[in-house]
Amino acid sequence: MDQVEALVGKKLQAKQTWLLVAGILAILGGVITLFHPVLTTLSLGLVLGSLLIIIGASDLVGAFRPNFSLWVFLIGLVTFLAGLALVLNPRLSIASILTILIIYLWFRAASELLFALRVRPLAGWGWIMFSGIVTLVLAILVTFNAFELGTLYIGFVIGFQLLLFGVSLLIIRSMVKKAG
Repeated sequence: MDQVEALVGKKLQAKQTWLLVAGILAILGGVITLFHPVLTTLSLGLVLGSLLIIIGASDLVGAFRPNFSLWVFLIGLVTFLAGLALVLNPRLSIASILTILIIYLWFRAASELLFALRVRPLAGWGWIMFSGIVTLVLAILVTFNAFELGTLYIGFVIGFQLLLFGVSLLIIRSMVKKAG
């Protein structure tokens, strides 16, 4: 293990529990969303808002363990605030929900891609990069087709992204566990 792997592995070792919890919650949210895309879209404010609050809170807490990470903090803050907005006002219009979804997807894609580059020496970093690329493609598709999308498609996009993100978190945790 070279110095970069040791440094990254040491920082992530302390975050194993958060990686596991956030990964499982994201996968559960993704699976539920994929099985009920129309229902999910219709109740998007509460479902997506709750998931974003949990993921954002996990990122915010994780940003301070063991060393402060400004990027993780900013991603967590944006994710948490987007979730809070949806929970506090579940009657947001589809346009508002799509705008929040677009912002979330762009930030999540950037976060995953940058993180993949940061952990690149570790085994399995390619899965994180793959997740970031797929999330980027989803962000592009939703951004340029937002108002033509039906409720079914929106539910599938969200479900797929959450599922992919959760799997990425569990892969990261597995890499960290093997390295430790």
